[in-house]
Formats: sequence, structure tokens, C-alpha cells
Amino acid sequence: MRIRLQMYEFSIKFKKGSLMYIADTLSRAFIEDVDEKNDVLKVAEIEMQSTLEHFPMSTAKLDEYVKETEKDKDLGVIKKWVVSGWPCYSKIPDNLKAYWNVRNSLIISNGLLLKDNKIVVPLSLQKEVLNKIHYNHLGIQKCRLRAKGAVYWPNINKDIELKVKSCELCAKYQDSKSKEYMRPSETPDDSWQIVGIDIFHINNMNFLLVIDYFSKYVEIALLKKIDSNHVISELVPIFARFGIPSVLKSDGGRQLTSEQFKQFAKDFDMELVNSSPVYAQSNGMVERAIQTVKKMLNKALEDGLDWNKCLMEYRNTPISELIPAPAEILFKRKVKSLIPSMSNSKVKDTSQIKEELIKRSEKQKIVYDRTARKGEHFEVGDTVWIQIRNENKFWSKGLIIEKGTNDRNFKVKVINGGTLLRNRRFLKHRIIVNDVGKNIESENDSKKTNVSIKKSERIKKTPRYLKDYK
Repeated sequence: MRIRLQMYEFSIKFKKGSLMYIADTLSRAFIEDVDEKNDVLKVAEIEMQSTLEHFPMSTAKLDEYVKETEKDKDLGVIKKWVVSGWPCYSKIPDNLKAYWNVRNSLIISNGLLLKDNKIVVPLSLQKEVLNKIHYNHLGIQKCRLRAKGAVYWPNINKDIELKVKSCELCAKYQDSKSKEYMRPSETPDDSWQIVGIDIFHINNMNFLLVIDYFSKYVEIALLKKIDSNHVISELVPIFARFGIPSVLKSDGGRQLTSEQFKQFAKDFDMELVNSSPVYAQSNGMVERAIQTVKKMLNKALEDGLDWNKCLMEYRNTPISELIPAPAEILFKRKVKSLIPSMSNSKVKDTSQIKEELIKRSEKQKIVYDRTARKGEHFEVGDTVWIQIRNENKFWSKGLIIEKGTNDRNFKVKVINGGTLLRNRRFLKHRIIVNDVGKNIESENDSKKTNVSIKKSERIKKTPRYLKDYK
């Protein structure tokens, strides 16, 4: 009928019954003694029968669902209640209370239990249906949308979520985790107390970079080989000029964690602090300095400039409008450079410089944290997915066996072999699901747990005007 009426355009207007002098035919040709309740049930049954006939499912598969529904004891009880009526909520077993909120949407048709044109899947077939829902390895939301108009059972959304999260193939190709809130490095009290080092490469040449965490003063040295012996031989002259730092930070490269380098640090009475491997951000001060120096040296090389002069001008450039140049902070005086200057202004006090450095760090943290998220919590013994290398982005199975130097670093035993130290940004919880659908609980019940109902303790007083009626 709708197709036939599409050729017409109707204009619907309201008209009082008293003004309708000629009543429509159907209003005068009603059928007497019609049981509206039975009529509604008949219409619903016809609609359900039509739905079953047009299900995109073979007869054999439909028969399988009917047989498994008959075998399912829980669904058998639900079918009886649908026909004869539901008991009080308090009399319903805990494992069936999840059906209470959808009881008005349940109907039986040809041995199947349906909810809003969706098949209520018996427990024995739920695992098979979950595998089909996640057949093409889509995400949680897409799988839920796929199941929404086809199948139903209590806590199906939760089971889909567990299925996707426990899928090893999906976990392997998951995206990298988003960045966490910044944890700024400790600002030293004075120059050359905390020093960071790292190795970088330009045009097949290897360089050692040394930076002071307070003044930001940079030293570089050309390395003939990138082994511990050559790194130590370049560090000794630098320490001879500026002194031995209390703390020496690095990215934990093999040259900087060898027994020879550890002995060197011990002989010079330095504390070695290593950042998380493949996580340059945790050694951010050094990495940022390397970016700046590499760009500067590449430009100098192409322009035919003297590297040492470029470094000299870089060291004499103020860090900000309120923070002096690195050379000025380190040497506590103005340093002569290529640019002529007659300024003899007094150098800021160390405490003032530290205060400005802390303010600068706090501003950087505010900007950075706008797009950051809180990191996951891990404990020793947790099964995890670990991103071994940041380049290929793939995830592998692992087990946390020990905490690292701080609450964000963990030692992980990789299933394929070996032990790795990683920041928790490269770790994800690995969910192991043995079976689904066994622990069915009502959503309302889960919300009601640990909720104590208290009666009002307000003191009640009888109004004065009621005392006369006692």
C-alpha cells in the first residue's frame, strides 16, 4: 500500500468530529467483540513468523539453534516465564536476573527465544557466535554494532569487549599508546652537578654530546669508535676542564652500560642514571640538544663554517628573555664572542636562575599535558604486551618480573626469549579469557553491590498544633 501511495502528495489537516458531516467508512464498520490483547499478540506472532522466514540463516542452522535452546536449562525457564508470567524479582535466581529488564521484549517463536527480532543465543553457541562477530578482527565498537541487530544474551557487550581485548592478533597490530603526563627532570641547584651524555651521527661521523642540566652548556667531541674506551677517553678531558659531575645521565646504550664504563663512573665517584631504552623522551634534555646541534652542524658543514665558532655563538645565546646564556651561567661572567658587546650587566644569582628554569619547565609541562593521558598501573607478575622496538610498532607477549629504577620502568621477560627494560608506555595489560558467558550477572546487580541503604536519622518532632488531638 505504501508503494501505491507514493505517487500522491497528502496535506494532513486536523478537523473536529462535529465538523465531519460524512464519517469515514471504516469508523462505522467496526467489528464487535474484539479482544484487543489477543489481537495484538496475533499481530506480534505474525510479525515474528515473517521475521524468521526471512532470517539470513539456513534451515539446518536454524534447527541447530532450536535444539540448543531446548537443551539450555536457563532458557527453558525463561521460556516458561514468557508463556505463564514472570515471578517477583526477588524470587528469580541470580543467574537469570539479567533477563528481568528485557522481559517485556522477549517472545517465543518456533522454539526460539527472541528479543526485538534478535535471537537469544544459548550458552553452548555463544563462543561460536563471538568468533563470528570478531571474524574480521574489527574493534570493540564495530563488533558491538555488528551484533546489535542480530543476536543477544546477557552481558554480550562485555563479552565482546573481552573477546577483542584478548585477541592476540589484534593486540599485535594495535597502535602505540598515547603519551603520558610529563614528569620534568629535577632542576639542579648549580652548574655541572647533573650532566647528560649521548652519541649522535653526522655524515658517517660519530660525536659524543655532553650537556649540563642547569646551564644547558654543550660540549661535543668526535669519536673514532663508538665503544666504551673511546667514550671514556673523550669524557676525561671534559671533566678535567669543568669538574666531575655528581650524576651522569644517559640513554642506557651498550657503550654507556658496560662494565668498563661502570668502573669508570665508580672511579670518578659519579652516579649513573639510565633512561628507558627506545624511549628518547625520558632523556629529553639530551635529545633536544642533539636535534639543535645536528641541525646547526649540518648547516655549518654545507655553508663551510667553522664548527667551533658555531658552538661558541650557540653557548653565548640566551636561553630565554629571563635566563642568561649557557656560558654566562656556567662561568658566572660574560664571555667574549664574535658579536661585539659593551654590556657589563651583573650576572643573575644562581637561585634566581633556578627559579626561572623551574617556571619554564612548568609552562612546558602545562602545554604538553593537554594531550597526554594517565598511564596504566602495573605490578610484578602481570602478563603484558610489550612493544619491543618503536620502529615496527608490533607487540609481543611478556611477563613483568621486576620493577625498574622508577614506577614507570619495568623489566619484562619476553615469551620469545630475553629480558628487556621498558617504560610503561610500551606496555599493555594482556587479558587471558578461558571462556565466555559462564559468569552471567545482572547489570543492576553489579551496580547494587557494596551499596548500603541507610534510613534517615533525622529527629522527628510532633507539631504543636497536633498535641491538642491526643
